[in-house]
Amino acid sequence: MSRVLIIIIITILLVSALSFGVANDSYLNKLPVLSRFRFRAFLYACRALGYNPIVTSGLRTTAQQARLVAINPKNAKAGTSTHEKGIAIDLNFVKGAIHLKKASPKADWDKTGIPALALFFGVKWGGTAFANYYDPVHFELMV
Repeated sequence: MSRVLIIIIITILLVSALSFGVANDSYLNKLPVLSRFRFRAFLYACRALGYNPIVTSGLRTTAQQARLVAINPKNAKAGTSTHEKGIAIDLNFVKGAIHLKKASPKADWDKTGIPALALFFGVKWGGTAFANYYDPVHFELMV
C-alpha cells in the first residue's frame, strides 16, 4: 500500500471521530458512515486552506427531492439523486469576506483550490460535473 493511501486512511479515521466546527454538522451525521468519513476528511482539508464549510444539504428523502425538482427542474429527478443515496452534500464556504455560494462564479471557486482538493479526495464537484447545469455547491463522492 502506498504511503499516500495510508496517510489518507489514517486521516479519514482520525477525522471521522471529530466534529471540527462545520456549520450544520447534523447534515453530515445523517449520512452513511463511510460517506461521513470521506466528507469529513475533505472538509478538514478545506479548513486547512482557511475555508470554513457550511453544509446546506445532505441526505434527502425521495419526497424532499421531488419538492426541489418542482422548484428547479434542473435538479436530479426524484429517485435518481445522489443525495438520496447518501453520497452527496451541498456546501458553502466562508473565509473572511469571501463567501462562496451557488451564485458564485466558477472562477471564484477555482481560485480557492477547493475543486482541485475535492478531486484529490475522490469528490466530484458540481461546478463541472454536469453537462448542462452549473451547481458549484454540490459535492458528491466518486464510487
